[in-house]
Amino acid sequence: MNKYISRQLFVFFFCMAGIFSSALATDIHWDQGARRAWVLSIINTKSPEDAILPCLDSLTDDDIKNRRFVKVHYRHIRKFITTIVVVPKDTEIKAGDEIEIIPEKCSEGKISAFIQILQEK
Repeated sequence: MNKYISRQLFVFFFCMAGIFSSALATDIHWDQGARRAWVLSIINTKSPEDAILPCLDSLTDDDIKNRRFVKVHYRHIRKFITTIVVVPKDTEIKAGDEIEIIPEKCSEGKISAFIQILQEK
């Protein structure tokens, strides 16, 4: 009887672990090309060195005033890629936060899209 109960407990915990891990996997929109990224810094768009970023050149002054920009890096296969992400102005974000993004290429004038701040489990 003890073997039967221990086997049932093992199966129960194994199933619960599977449910828990699948719940974590759905936090990020992998099917839309999303990535986990880490915020390196908040970009001050008033400084001259940030004004020359190709992805900011195409934006109007109103676009820049109503948005915040952060520099992030994310892992792609074996290397980290650094890019710029536009974040809604009312979003509380700081360096070191882990976020979900849809990556684009700043070098091609495209800004990555912010999806959400990832909560620690």
